[in-house]
This record gives sequence, structure tokens and C-alpha cells, in this order.
Amino acid sequence: MWTTILETVFVAAVVLVPLLCLLSKSFRFSAMMVGYGICMVCSCIFSSVLSIPFGRTTNNHYRIFYCFQQSLWWLGLDVTLRHPEKIESEESFIVVANHQSALDVLTMTYCWPKNCVSLLKSSLKYVPGFNLCTYLCHAIFIDRFNRKEAKNSLAHVLDAISTQKRKVFIYPEGSRHASPDEEFLPFKMGAFVLAKRANIPIVPVVFSSYQPFFDYSLSKFDRNGTIIIEPLDAIDSTKFETVDELAEECRKRMQEAYKKLNVEVRKLHSAKEH
Repeated sequence: MWTTILETVFVAAVVLVPLLCLLSKSFRFSAMMVGYGICMVCSCIFSSVLSIPFGRTTNNHYRIFYCFQQSLWWLGLDVTLRHPEKIESEESFIVVANHQSALDVLTMTYCWPKNCVSLLKSSLKYVPGFNLCTYLCHAIFIDRFNRKEAKNSLAHVLDAISTQKRKVFIYPEGSRHASPDEEFLPFKMGAFVLAKRANIPIVPVVFSSYQPFFDYSLSKFDRNGTIIIEPLDAIDSTKFETVDELAEECRKRMQEAYKKLNVEVRKLHSAKEH
């Protein structure tokens, strides 16, 4: 009896879900987001278990990232990384990138430097599967609402930079933001304080807008989206007297590159539609 019920539910799901995706944009968006979340959690757990024998190492990133990318083949994303040589230095640097949506977890996997760790908000340590990945990859968590803990986290990062030549990946906007006017949120200073204290460069990495195929406000999540990732020239932190000046220069360069990339990406999406 239970077998029959399960078979009926399975067949109904196989038939109804694609049909509802065609008929309802909001249902399609929800289904795509659920699928994305399931793939992220399952691939994180699977790849983390595979990585346990290798111990804690930043090299685990690539095994985990590969599994994550393969699990999301059905999205049909076309991701292009330009100038990969700009993130291939053996020396330490801070990567700063624009933060748009939950898709950032996927897109950052296409431009991850060697010996790099991520600086993440502390709440992410409770996400199943993802927390094991971050532990195995030496991710560093920061509690932005606890000044003492935040200082300890920054000290930990500085030590990793000086003793292990770590690179650090940070989203300086702090919160996800995808504005139609293409303006970034004000940058938080953590990444730039680190760069100044460690006397290492900032490497801005700009991701083109996802909005041609992914938009929360419109319940839009289409397959076969196009994303261009462009690392910019490194910014020498020692040439700026203040952290504010460094952050402003970085934001200005990223904003200009972002707008140019978006013009290009819109043309590519328009060509696909026609």
C-alpha cells in the first residue's frame, strides 16, 4: 500500500511540478530556489565527507566547489572568468567582491584563488552541511554585533595572512544587494583595515548583475543565465593614507566595471531571447 502511495506521489510530482513551473512564475521561482538550496546542502555534505580524510586545508575548496557546480548543471549557467592571472599571485591579498544574492555562493566558486579563506558572518556556521565545509576549509567567522569577538576574528585573519600567506575573500557590502540603479551599498571597513594593517593589496572582483535571469523582486529565476566575472587590477593599500580613501577608491573602480559589464550582459541575454 505504502509503495503504491509513494509511486503515485512521485508520478504526480514529476507531472505537476514542470506544469506548474510553466503556468506560474512565482511557483517556478520557489521551485528553482528550493532546488538550488537542496543541491547546495547535499553537495556540501557529500563533498565534505569526501574531504575529511584530507584534514583541514584550503585545498578542500576545489573538491567542494566542483561537487557544488556539478550538482547545479541543470541551471545551465554560462560563467566566464576574465583575467584569471590577476588572482593567481602566490603572495597574500584581500579579495573584495560585490554581494548580490544567494547565487553568490555558486559564482564565487569560479574565481577562488589558491590558499584563500573566506570571512563569513557568524550565523552561517549553523547552516547544515555548509558549516562542515567552512570548518574543513579554514573559514573564519565574524560576529559583527560583538565588538570584542569581531576584533578577535580580525586578529586571527591577520595572523593567518602573516604566518601562512593566506588570501581572504570578503563581501564588503555586508548584505546582499541587487539594486536596479546599479549602485553598491556603502562598503564596510573590515577588508580595508586588514589590507592596511597587513600592508597587502586589495584585488577587486566584479560579478555582472544576475538580474537579466534572477530577480527576487520579480520572482524571476530563469535557466541559461550569463555571468561575467572580472578581477580588476590590484590596489596597493600602502599608497592610501586612510582606510576610508582606500575603500572609496576600490568602490569607485568596482562600480564603474559593474556598469560596463551589465551593458554587455544585457546585450548577450537579449541576443539569446531573439
